Amino acid sequence: MKKVLMVCLGNICRSPLAAGVLRKKLKDKDIEAIVDSAGFEPYHIGESPDDRTIEIARKYEIEIESHSMRLFRIEDFDIYDRIYVMDQRNLRDVIYLARNDNDKKKVDYLMNALDPGKNQIVPDPYYGDITDFEHAYELMNKACEKIAESLK
Repeated sequence: MKKVLMVCLGNICRSPLAAGVLRKKLKDKDIEAIVDSAGFEPYHIGESPDDRTIEIARKYEIEIESHSMRLFRIEDFDIYDRIYVMDQRNLRDVIYLARNDNDKKKVDYLMNALDPGKNQIVPDPYYGDITDFEHAYELMNKACEKIAESLK
């Protein structure tokens, strides 16, 4: 069974939503996998996702309310087959903790699932409004569809 980790900065906006989107797609396609999310900044440890993230998730019937923010751990390299990051900072942070080339090979931008090698980001909606969260969802939805197809 494949295991996928989504990573962003605070683990209350992008990564829990991306994880929720991918879980729903996998469930709809009857594909078994484990999907989780993590972040790097400790400001929100143990907290639920941002209210706007929950609002967007509900709109698309995605369950993320049980999510609790956690930090990325070096052990995540041992647990997960694929680690998707949302932007350059997340990539830098994850790669910094990589112990070897095998760890590094597991890491990629989420949006490279759609456009390999383009290294496009999912913009952080935290300081924006609900339309920014909607835009992030739209990007994640497309990328997660490709990821789900690859896990068949």
